[in-house]
Amino acid sequence: MLGLSACAEEDAPFEYRTANLNIATTFDTPLCRGTVRAADQEAQRIQSLLGASADPVDVYLGIEGVRDHCPEWAVGCLMWGKTVYSTLPSLPHELVHAYATPTDLPFLEEGLAEALSGSPWGVARSTVADFQAVALLELLVADYPTENIFDFYQTASHFTTWLISTHGLDALLSWRAAIPPGRDFAAVDAAFMTIYGYSLAAAEIQWKTSAPSEYVTGLGVCAGSPLAWTSANSWSVELALDCDNERTLGPSEYVDNMVTTGMRQNVLLDITHPGEYRLRTESSRDVVLGLKACGCWAGGPGETPGPWSSFGIPAGAVDQLAHLDACRYVMQVVVDDIEPASVVVQLEPEELDDAPP
Repeated sequence: MLGLSACAEEDAPFEYRTANLNIATTFDTPLCRGTVRAADQEAQRIQSLLGASADPVDVYLGIEGVRDHCPEWAVGCLMWGKTVYSTLPSLPHELVHAYATPTDLPFLEEGLAEALSGSPWGVARSTVADFQAVALLELLVADYPTENIFDFYQTASHFTTWLISTHGLDALLSWRAAIPPGRDFAAVDAAFMTIYGYSLAAAEIQWKTSAPSEYVTGLGVCAGSPLAWTSANSWSVELALDCDNERTLGPSEYVDNMVTTGMRQNVLLDITHPGEYRLRTESSRDVVLGLKACGCWAGGPGETPGPWSSFGIPAGAVDQLAHLDACRYVMQVVVDDIEPASVVVQLEPEELDDAPP
């Protein structure tokens, strides 16, 4: 969301500084080093996509700052002076606004910010349920709607993602750069014709007849490479959860955009043969261990992640069985505060559904 007002004098001082960001928070829970590092990597990723370079962006994280500075319905906004007010999940969206050369068209601004938000930070989804109900040419030069704002963002993201997937990001950025100030449709259409070689009316027809109803971009917690098995029958990992550790993320949870305490680490593993697996854990304190399938080979790689299966692990050693399909999983270990914890997880096949030869 783009805003107009300037940074207020009462804003909190910056507690975290990176190469690309100056970060302050409006909540008491500290940001763990892994989260600060991930935010900086997001800023670098978005700059690279947009071909931008800039001084560090000032970021105020927390719903309290958003409520003070942004529209009532927003979960983040960019104010003049490249000052971002944002909840943690919406930070990539606001960083796109911070680094992109703006137009006067909210549809294009929010479409780009949504389309480029999918990343290791989070998964971005855009859905259009009824293409024929969308008046695309009107939306392109419209102001922010007073109602159905979610549908506006979804449609903007979907059309923008279609343009990027069809013609590439460079063409989209060239079109944006060619649009003159204002919201004159003829000028916007002429700029589109110059870059793409056909009209927006023709683009609308192509989009409505060729695009899927949903786009999913970014892998979120499923991004990265899996930890290899130590042998054909053994997989293990030792985790040290510490807020000062670059692998540790925190705060661990957001409820109604409010931050709660806690830390987490994620590890990817591949299960190539479905069946019963013995899960052994040993922890220095009570933790929660979660498993989520990132993509299952029986159903085709790239499936969207399923729901979490969570196991409460008390301090000490625990031995239990779990049935796992042939999938890539993200294993997440979570504690509900920022006191350090050590956890060892071991996995061994107990009885496979279809034993390998």
